Amino acid sequence: MDNIKGHAFSLFLSSLVFILLVSSCSDLKSAYDKGNYSQVVTRISKKKNPSQSDLILKAKSYFALGEQDKALESLLLYLMSDESTQTPEDRSFAVNAFISLDAPDSLVQMVLKPEDGVEAQKALYRSYCRTGDNENARNMLSYLSGHLDFTSYIDLMFSAPVDPDFMLETFAAWYTTIDEQELDSYLSLLCRFSREIGMGEVTAKKFLSLTDVLMNNSHYTENDISLSMLLKTKGNILEKLYDKVNARIYWTQAFRLNPDDEELKGRLQ
Repeated sequence: MDNIKGHAFSLFLSSLVFILLVSSCSDLKSAYDKGNYSQVVTRISKKKNPSQSDLILKAKSYFALGEQDKALESLLLYLMSDESTQTPEDRSFAVNAFISLDAPDSLVQMVLKPEDGVEAQKALYRSYCRTGDNENARNMLSYLSGHLDFTSYIDLMFSAPVDPDFMLETFAAWYTTIDEQELDSYLSLLCRFSREIGMGEVTAKKFLSLTDVLMNNSHYTENDISLSMLLKTKGNILEKLYDKVNARIYWTQAFRLNPDDEELKGRLQ
């Protein structure tokens, strides 16, 4: 009989705790929905062991209050907690909110995972590039290759350049499967690559070889603007090879085809 009473009492206590917990969560959510963000933060801060949903609500409240540093603290605590007990919706919110706060690279690499989705993979890629971890940066690009078109893929590499030889390999691979409607954007990005990204002699010579291949494409050679951009690209690469004489020759030819190119005007002054 005593065992039965003890079991019943334990069940009662468990039910009471559950009711109180649900009631507390409901009250906090109600306070948040009413815009009482400071009240939500204060009440959750008093809890010794805030739940994962508490941390999410606290982060949202801090966001609403414009206190991003404190929001980051709550998100970090959430993302470091047991992932197996997190809901997909809360995890997705935490990951995207965390990324939006431009957290330090050490924290990005600590709490984000490739499984968190495309935006997390992009954030990890940029973080690895900034810290010089090219191997993991390339790993992230491998994940992203199945989700991004070539233009978006190249744009990402411009935002945080990995080693230039890898970028050149990506351009070369794209050209082997390129659609006709992509040819103009391809050349524009290639010209940008020749202008913005530093590279060594070996990579520059490979780059020149790729532009020689493009010179056999009538899409580029039969249009003055496209041919001008291609010749300008060659000149940019030759400049990186310290061949300023031939670089200027190509820029001059390019300018004759497109005298409205302000960049070329500046280079030829």
